[in-house]
Amino acid sequence: MVNLELLKQLTQELAEEIKLGKNGNTFNSICSIFDNLESYVAIVNSDCKLIYLNPSAIRNYKIRTNMDIKIGDNCLKLLQDNKEFCLDCLSQRCKNQRKVLSEIMTSPNTGIKYWRTCIPLIYNGTSGVIEILERHHG
Repeated sequence: MVNLELLKQLTQELAEEIKLGKNGNTFNSICSIFDNLESYVAIVNSDCKLIYLNPSAIRNYKIRTNMDIKIGDNCLKLLQDNKEFCLDCLSQRCKNQRKVLSEIMTSPNTGIKYWRTCIPLIYNGTSGVIEILERHHG
C-alpha cells in the first residue's frame, strides 16, 4: 500500500530542492529510481525547463526523432516546439491547480498515444512538475 504522507513529504522535499536551485539527496534519490524505468519520466521546473529526463526518454526520443534532447531544454522541444500544446498544457494546469492530473495525448512527433500523468511539486508555490508518459494501448 502506498504511504501518501511519505509520498507527499518526498515530493515536498524535491520541490524545495528545485526551488532553491540545488540538486540534493532527494533529487538524486528520485532520479536514480526514475533512471531504471522504461516509462518516459521528466521533471520540469516552473519555467518549463527540463531539469531531469530519464535515459529511456532520451534514448527513445533520439530513436524516434533523430534529435537530441538535453537538460535545460524547454519541454516544448519534446513536442517539436508545437506551441499549440501550451494553450491547454496539462503540466501548467497541474501547477496552477496543485493536484495530480492525467490525460491521454497523442505525440505530434510519432502519432503514438500516451497516458500522461503530471504531479505538482509544491514548496512556497509550485516549483515544478514530474511528468510520466506510458504508452496507451486503448
